[in-house]
Amino acid sequence: MIDNFDQLFDREDIDVYKILAFSLDDEVLEQVEQNLKDDASIAITSSGFSNLEFNHPKAQKGIAVKEFAAQLGIEMKDVMAIGDNFNDASMIEMAGYGVAMGNAAEAIKDMADFTTKTNHEDGVAHAIQTLLSKELS
Repeated sequence: MIDNFDQLFDREDIDVYKILAFSLDDEVLEQVEQNLKDDASIAITSSGFSNLEFNHPKAQKGIAVKEFAAQLGIEMKDVMAIGDNFNDASMIEMAGYGVAMGNAAEAIKDMADFTTKTNHEDGVAHAIQTLLSKELS
């Protein structure tokens, strides 16, 4: 835990790849996000109700999935991506078949092609079975 990020940024032996900010006060997180949302040098996402994630704009799941698919010779239209929160948004949007978990944030469900069952109901398995049954029919 640190009180000032300059303690990290000033060190030459540390490369910062991601910063996580946590707060139980939603208003504090909202204010931080509003203050930084227009900064093109960072991508702000969240993996839960009590945090913000700050990444390099190119360090997003969608970009990583696209590059991995290209290495394998797979077109994005043939990729299924499954997620439950805002740190999954880029891959859900870029995949040919974006899937939101049943316990996902509503905005993630809205951007997905399909909403599966929750993580407690084997939602990933359900999504895979659903897609395979469509592909085989």
